[in-house]
Amino acid sequence: MLSTRPGLPETVTAGIAHDLTPTLRRLGDFTWMHWSTLRSPGTTFAKSAPPPISDFLDWNSAFHFAAGPEY
Repeated sequence: MLSTRPGLPETVTAGIAHDLTPTLRRLGDFTWMHWSTLRSPGTTFAKSAPPPISDFLDWNSAFHFAAGPEY
């Protein structure tokens, strides 16, 4: 038997759009994901299966920036 406890990081997203002309717009986006809070995949097996997966996640938080035009 396999059981899991899925987890997702905290996430903050912000975006902006600015019309430069009636047909041209500039866009910007920022996202932060707090992956460092996830320390274990939350997966356990029955006693007859492989041993539980322990704390092996050593992830860092991530930032994402994007900018571009829209025509």
